[in-house]
Amino acid sequence: MPEPEKTILTKKSLFKKINIILIVISCLFYLLLIRASILATSRYDQMVQATNEYINCAKADAQLAAGSDYLTEQVRLYVTTLDRQNMDNYFIEANQNRRREQALEMLLAYNPNETTYEYLQEAMEQSTQLMQREFYAMKLAAVSHGVAIEDLPASLQEVRLFDEDLQLSDAEKLAKAYELVFGERYNLSKSLININVNKSTDSLLLATQQQQQEALHDLHVTMQQQCLLISLIFVEILIFALLFMHRHHTTAPPEPEEPKKPQA
Repeated sequence: MPEPEKTILTKKSLFKKINIILIVISCLFYLLLIRASILATSRYDQMVQATNEYINCAKADAQLAAGSDYLTEQVRLYVTTLDRQNMDNYFIEANQNRRREQALEMLLAYNPNETTYEYLQEAMEQSTQLMQREFYAMKLAAVSHGVAIEDLPASLQEVRLFDEDLQLSDAEKLAKAYELVFGERYNLSKSLININVNKSTDSLLLATQQQQQEALHDLHVTMQQQCLLISLIFVEILIFALLFMHRHHTTAPPEPEEPKKPQA
């Protein structure tokens, strides 16, 4: 075999091996790119979930405060004005809307740590005790106003007044009802509930904020990996194109020489 043809075959074999290597590397980069894309989607979903949890915790905190303040407002208005509408508003909120209870249940749904769970449980227990105090105050005020027991909501009908309170005059009953929801003990109970709720929500918000930051950091890292892989694939395409051009140039058949003209 002539030396030029042998050289051409050797180059063809070398180019073939390089092409195979480039194809294998391309497949590897492509698989890595798919993996990075899947991870990026997962990191994004985690970040969205953490953001939603952060927003929902903040909403639950606001809802809890709004529901608690509304109940306090209505019970205080009732013992002050003895307007039945305020009592009805109170029980619509307590039995139907249940913003305070729903907010506490929402916060518990985020699987808080042991300390946060204890804060929430204590807040729920204190909230239940506070409602019993409000029930007692409304029934005492209703009795002082001569409202028949059977005309009261079922929750108030079940409340039993102490004998010593039944012996008070109507004005004294109303004054005690007023003290039950305006006094220092009532305000202290509300403050303790707010403190426990604030501690729990602060802890949950901090945890969700940390999850959000971690998910965001992981997303940035994954996106950087994607950019790197895309750049490597682009470089590989350039190398493949250059090799193809070089191969085409080296394997092209030599141009035939023009025949020499005979000398005269």
